[in-house]
Amino acid sequence: MIKNTKKNKKIKVSTKSSNNSMEYNPIQEDYDENAKTRMFNKKIANNEDTILALRNKVKMLENKTNRLQSMNEIFLDLLKNQQKINKQHIKQNPEFIQIGGSVGFNAYSFPSTLYDSKESLADRVFCHILSTSSLWKTVRMAGGAYGVYLFPSADSGITKFLTYRDPHPFESLKALGSCIEEAINRGVSKEETEKAIIGCYSDEVTPKSPSGRGSTGFLRCLYGMDEKQKVKRIKTLLSITSKDLMQAALRYKENIAKGRNVILFGDSANLVKAAENTGKIINIKI
Repeated sequence: MIKNTKKNKKIKVSTKSSNNSMEYNPIQEDYDENAKTRMFNKKIANNEDTILALRNKVKMLENKTNRLQSMNEIFLDLLKNQQKINKQHIKQNPEFIQIGGSVGFNAYSFPSTLYDSKESLADRVFCHILSTSSLWKTVRMAGGAYGVYLFPSADSGITKFLTYRDPHPFESLKALGSCIEEAINRGVSKEETEKAIIGCYSDEVTPKSPSGRGSTGFLRCLYGMDEKQKVKRIKTLLSITSKDLMQAALRYKENIAKGRNVILFGDSANLVKAAENTGKIINIKI
């Protein structure tokens, strides 16, 4: 029950469940709150150094934000220009370098899609399938190369194909085109797609060392990428379908003819093959 006093200054609150009463004075409480606010404002007003430091920090954060936005715009412009260059690529003869030894190395790069797109993730999953199946069997197991590597760099819009300690570097380059053609003809199953997505997902979420996290964070800062983009990228990765991979295979079939190739070979028997493809052979004595 609530009872009002005659002076209308105090309100007495009582409950049936307890005999204790509590007095509440709204005028006194308003006065205390106003006093606290005035005291707090007075302390801040008297401390000019604190205000100046806060203002400087705000300006510093604004400057950093503006610089990051500018860097992001510059980076996007560079990517667009690179994509135009890739589309307008003029086919040039590959470079062949003769070195000592009995093994060779093959490096081939060709255009692919950019980072912030579903197609770039489809490219990555498709490359994962080739690297762990047909390319592995053809180049490493049958061809005798120590390793084969196919990976799209979505930040630059370039896919890289590499073989190392490869006794048949010229055949390995042909194997890339034949493996892409084979994938288009036979198709990609749902089970194969799911396994490849799991493999790519594990690469995205694998814990890194402190130095690895630092270098990754620095590169993302340079490229204008943030954590939200990474989360979005992982969600998009999990939504890739077999149809997306077939489209990626068709894009690679078209873009593979626009690439640049460098082959290092040591076996003199490959000299004839090199002469058939280029008029200039660089000889390096090691």
